Order: sequence, then structure tokens, then C-alpha cells
Amino acid sequence: MMWGYITSKGKGILLPVESTINSAKYCQVLQDGLLPVADWYYPDDNYIFVQDNAPCHSSAQTREWLEERQIRVSQWPPQSPDINLIENVWRWMKIELQKSIDAIESRQDLIDSLQRIWREIPDEKVMELYHSLPTRMAAIVKSKGTMTKY
Repeated sequence: MMWGYITSKGKGILLPVESTINSAKYCQVLQDGLLPVADWYYPDDNYIFVQDNAPCHSSAQTREWLEERQIRVSQWPPQSPDINLIENVWRWMKIELQKSIDAIESRQDLIDSLQRIWREIPDEKVMELYHSLPTRMAAIVKSKGTMTKY
């Protein structure tokens, strides 16, 4: 499993995660992956962290960890892939990975390939996703919450 995040200014870090992720492991991933890049992109802490409603994201332990670090977290509607921008990034990565799938012979090869693909995604492409949010929101309102093209 891989964990990564994007910002309105570009990509964050992509980290491999061993096995199933529980709250303790998720908090460690945030410590190692979120904080260094968030501090660099947003030295004034002027950001809102967005995550979906996976159990380890919404657990008491994770909420406490985020509160202790004064990280503002957005309320995320359930079942909302239309506005979960990183889903687009995961899709791009899967498409790119398929192009070199025959060369992958080990778990490390897979991790290396995914990290290379992540690095090659232009930050501008990620920023375009953020610029598409008003259009995405309008489409969701128009569809009355049903599936959209996003």
C-alpha cells in the first residue's frame, strides 16, 4: 500500500506503508509524510487537511494527534470520490504503471516504479485539479449528489 497527498501547490510525499494501516501507523505516516511537506508549502500553517472517512483517519487517536498539532481538518462527506482529487492522481499512476508492469519483478521494483511515476507527475497537473473544484462542486449540485463525470 502507498500513502501520498497533494496540495494546491503540488505533490507531497509518496510513502510505502507495510500491511494494513491502523490509527497508530497512520499517525506515524502523517508525522513522516504530511508534516515535513506541509511545513515547507505552508510555513504559516495556513492550510486545511482533507482526508476521507477511512476508519484510521477518523479514529479518536488520529483526531487527537491532529488536534495536538493544531492541524485543521475538513469535514469530508461520505461516498464522495467526485471531489476527492487524489483519486485522479491514483488513476493516472495506475495508467502509467501498466506501461511498465512487465518490468516489475519484486515489491521494491513496484515501490520504485510508483515513486518514479509520482515524481514525474507535473505539479501543474495537480494544481489544475484544485482549480477544477468549483466546476466539480457545481456538477455535484446539478446532479443532486448523484455520480458526475469526475
